[in-house]
Amino acid sequence: DPDGYARFLETIPGYKLDNFAKDSLNFKAAESQYENGNFERAVTNYSEYIRKFPNGQYRLQAHQHRG
Repeated sequence: DPDGYARFLETIPGYKLDNFAKDSLNFKAAESQYENGNFERAVTNYSEYIRKFPNGQYRLQAHQHRG
């Protein structure tokens, strides 16, 4: 769960995730599911990524892999 991991990281004193890091973290979570053959979970995660980051750095790849 990338959101849970991000929340955990932000409990570390002095540690702050910027939007770029959150974007990357969410995409990589979906990508990991895709690479491991968990395609249904990957589609869900890619859809969630696109919803959260409609102009995200990986939006084109997310659309491609989701399709």
